[in-house]
Amino acid sequence: MPGSTGRSRARSPSTSSGTATPCGTSTTAASARATRRPRGGWPATFDDVAAATDLLPRALDEAGVARGTVAVVGHSAGGALALWLAARGSLPDGAPGASPVVVPDLVVSQAGVDDLTEAAEQGAGGGAVEDLMGGTPAAVGDRYDLADPARLVPLGVPTLVVTGADDTTVPPGLTTAYGEAARAAGDDVTVEVVPGEEHLDQLDPASRSWRRTREWLDARVVSPRPRDPSRSRSSPRAGRP
Repeated sequence: MPGSTGRSRARSPSTSSGTATPCGTSTTAASARATRRPRGGWPATFDDVAAATDLLPRALDEAGVARGTVAVVGHSAGGALALWLAARGSLPDGAPGASPVVVPDLVVSQAGVDDLTEAAEQGAGGGAVEDLMGGTPAAVGDRYDLADPARLVPLGVPTLVVTGADDTTVPPGLTTAYGEAARAAGDDVTVEVVPGEEHLDQLDPASRSWRRTREWLDARVVSPRPRDPSRSRSSPRAGRP
């Protein structure tokens, strides 16, 4: 699902390789208006990924695919968006992304900016967080209240946060600190710090980080049951002439 919305464009799992996702699953890539582009950043970027996720039931129906486990995977800033998608059900009415049609069953943040507030204060990504949110936590704290995954725990969704120990773009400490905070709030969180890997290694299906992501998903994804042909839109409904 979400890729990076920061300054570097990240591939989602579905565009990386057919070996990147569990066998028997369907994948889709969601794009969003990026920061430093017209109308990008808060709230448009968040609105875009929410709208894309909420289109999933219709897209599956049109493709004739039964719905199974919904897992959302995002990298870098997309990791924060993936976690945020899992938190949408707790957002107040009227907030960007509130009243979701789809809440993911599983979420993975790869080298994610899992704590937007701390990342902004550390200057991670050279100001990318402020670009996304339209200001610092001190200036637009109300936005961070609605968007920062670390402020929205517990998410209530099984979560994997995985990063490379040698990541110099998003400090690994953001991942481990988020995991600790989410666990303390009651979430089911797996934290993985992979030795010898950097920020963009997460996008390589041959990397240990991706292997760990796939293994985690394989253990939890439930494939959908085959669709009943009698319920397809091309077949007449029972009881109708």
